[in-house]
Amino acid sequence: MTTIADYYGVNTLVQYAELTMNWLVDEVMLDAVMLIAPIAIWIVIRHILVEDKDDPRRVIYSKAGWNYYVKKFWARYCLAKHWVKEPVEKKKEIYAITANAYETRLESPRKIRKELDMDGMAIFGCDSKGNSMKLNIVRKIRSTEVWVYLSLADGSVYQLPGHPDTNFVSGQWKQFEAADLKFSVIEPMRKWRITFNGTLRKGVANEWRLEHDEAALLHVRFNFIWTACSDYVETRDSWDKRLLSEALARESWRDGDWLDMVHLEPEGYDQFGVMDGVVRFGSQDDGSRLYLRGVRQRRWGEMNEINLLRGVRVHGVAVDGSFFTLNTTCRRDGLTRAKWGLVRTATGMVHRIKSSNFDLEQIAHHKNLPSQLKLMFSAGGKNYIASVQLEERSGALLYSGHPWRQQTFLRKLQLNVNGMQASGFTEFAYWYRGACNAEKPPPIAFLRAKKWDCTEDGHVPLVCDLRGKAALIETLVGGKAVSLALLKSLNDARQFSVPSGFCVTSEAYARQTQMYPQLQLAVELLKEVATGQKDLDLKSVCRKVVDAFENTKLCQEVKATLDTFLEHYSEDTIFAVRSSAVGEDSADLSSAGQNSTILGVRSEKVAESVMKCWASLFSEHSVLYRKQYGQELDPGMAVVVQVMVPATAAGVLFTRHPFTGNPRQILITANYGLGESVVSAVAEPDSVLISRSWNNHLKIEEVQIGSKKDSIFVSKSGEGTESINIAEEQRRKLCLSGDLLLKLAQIGEGLERLFGSPRDIEWAVVEEEIYLLQARPITTLDAWTDHELEHEFDMPVVMDNDILSIANTGEVFPGATKPLTQSVLIRLLDLEIQEQCNKHNKNRTFCNLYQSVVGTTSNHVVISVINVSFLFPHPTKLARFQNTEHSLCAASLSKSDFVLRRR
Repeated sequence: MTTIADYYGVNTLVQYAELTMNWLVDEVMLDAVMLIAPIAIWIVIRHILVEDKDDPRRVIYSKAGWNYYVKKFWARYCLAKHWVKEPVEKKKEIYAITANAYETRLESPRKIRKELDMDGMAIFGCDSKGNSMKLNIVRKIRSTEVWVYLSLADGSVYQLPGHPDTNFVSGQWKQFEAADLKFSVIEPMRKWRITFNGTLRKGVANEWRLEHDEAALLHVRFNFIWTACSDYVETRDSWDKRLLSEALARESWRDGDWLDMVHLEPEGYDQFGVMDGVVRFGSQDDGSRLYLRGVRQRRWGEMNEINLLRGVRVHGVAVDGSFFTLNTTCRRDGLTRAKWGLVRTATGMVHRIKSSNFDLEQIAHHKNLPSQLKLMFSAGGKNYIASVQLEERSGALLYSGHPWRQQTFLRKLQLNVNGMQASGFTEFAYWYRGACNAEKPPPIAFLRAKKWDCTEDGHVPLVCDLRGKAALIETLVGGKAVSLALLKSLNDARQFSVPSGFCVTSEAYARQTQMYPQLQLAVELLKEVATGQKDLDLKSVCRKVVDAFENTKLCQEVKATLDTFLEHYSEDTIFAVRSSAVGEDSADLSSAGQNSTILGVRSEKVAESVMKCWASLFSEHSVLYRKQYGQELDPGMAVVVQVMVPATAAGVLFTRHPFTGNPRQILITANYGLGESVVSAVAEPDSVLISRSWNNHLKIEEVQIGSKKDSIFVSKSGEGTESINIAEEQRRKLCLSGDLLLKLAQIGEGLERLFGSPRDIEWAVVEEEIYLLQARPITTLDAWTDHELEHEFDMPVVMDNDILSIANTGEVFPGATKPLTQSVLIRLLDLEIQEQCNKHNKNRTFCNLYQSVVGTTSNHVVISVINVSFLFPHPTKLARFQNTEHSLCAASLSKSDFVLRRR
């Protein structure tokens, strides 16, 4: 055999090695370079020209290494040893019919302390007819993220006009409220109230727009009661240790903190439930009832858009009453293949997902959302196979953060789960670093009462100026004085003025009652009568308390302080003395017209007028008003003393229509003279409706000239007021010019933005100059509807075909049942039945968060026959229902329902 050395004639080993290397370079390396170079050039060009920085292909999914099974075993062991155990305070008492302290704390809004912190709640629901709704409120330190997605069975989709951008500035940062959407807790972990009264756009926009087609913007109102139909499951309990250990075993363990990757997911909990409510489009629509089933998810911690690279979430609701939610995420700083989820069975049991074929790498990795999916998962010892059809025509796109940092695609689903029809919803979330053309919401310095130290020289002030810091404390000066102090703090003399004045504080009221024991005794007697402790006539007792206050002089200490403030005004100054009770003019309670306002008061009569205002706190209609709304009977009262404005015209402005809540309509009512004729309804005022476009362009839309037969002016004597007949020629004209009306509307729009909520504004005009006399919240916009009142205590119905019976219960609880009975006795009865039946049926769990056997519907006590069948799965245990006549309350009944009835 001829070697290379022989071929070249080389005899030494060194020369042989050199020639060998030369041959490798010349022959082999050259061929390799020629082969690899085109591939490398193609990769570089494709990366530069084709790949986008936002391309999800840049996401790196962890792979199983050679030591995968060893790591999985060790991770499972560590999770079993160090996994957080259920807190003792979470454990429920069997017969607890109200929320405990732990549940109440979980449901309360979290404090947002850091720039990247968030606190959010998402609610989803759908039905078998094709209706679905996805709502989401995420509270952040400087803005609020809001999702509103409403898709109806006819294929129409409604969203906020600002979508796909989801960033809004909210004036109610301590609550789940923004962009006219509000979540209010009724009973922690049991019932929530969902309301919306604002503008929605019909249709989906994938790009942010500054201008909108006004015809596509509709006034929409919906009110829902969300009722739990399962126990809540905290996120740490929804993770299956097997799936979690598999995800951990795929990650790189570079240090000893690898287990901390589990805690990078936001904290929170999931809970299945139903939503019952009515959706109305426009002011003339009677509304359509929707009964939606789904899940409520609460999360807090770090914002998702910071480190979430990808995520897919699927919710499903089957016709038999079973629910499921599947989740898979890929985080930049944590698990890249995390999987978890929950299944609620038809019997009410909630199980963790034990296995799943959910693989992010195989599902819409390139943002090419599939039209079909096949999901396989197991939970509670049962395997599920779901064939999923995605509806693209009803899809939507949303962006989170500013600049945008997360892109989410929403799709409705039609599913077949183990041969059973189901509906659902899915979210595909992607890390986004592309362009953001949405304008950043400008920061707003909201007008808010501040917590100042109200002591001056070691004493709580008895009287304070409206420009002082003490006037910003609601418990000291009352709601009316606080709003006036906030208006004065604007100091915008170019648009409006606020009459100067001061406030006799609630501390002065307390001193007055302390100085005169007869006042204390009279008030205590009134409390005993109003609360039923003594059987006396409330009207006569109220009259005696009013007389006691009016016949008592102002104590010397308060009188001396009051006189000191009056010395700053001339003797001929005329004042308006107005009550300002603590809790008055709040977001929940207006108390408008309940307490006295005395106009045309000279300085020597101010002390007497203050006593009349304090006395009005105990008039019969004022006491009954506070009793009706669950307020304190003696909350304390301050009194505002302001310089009287000799108005030529005055009235009230509502920044939203007070009857419908339409945000695109501003209503102004006006009359000649003082505004007293408008607020007391002694005359028919002018009514002007001003339309407001999406970009706040104002236009007079409708004018109704009132009769204005009488008007109220300051009396010619300079004390008190008098009613004057208006000439016929003046009646036929508007009492304000068009320019003044638009200027008033512009002021109202600005104040609504600064206060962060719609306003009811009292105003007056003197020779083209506008004075503001009050700016309280409009409280009628959030009023409970008849449907809510009728169905507030309803038990959840988790399937379309259900049987509700009044057998036996119709005899024990005939007719409509009162709220106290429903919230106490019926719940205890249901809990007792659950407890006894669970001893015989291990496939069902006890839950005191909702009624499953005996409950109410439309305030009538019923028995759920379907749920009874789950409690007694054996036919012989249903024998008691034989020959029983049932009242069937269902949309339709299947064949199996009739079989169940005969059994």
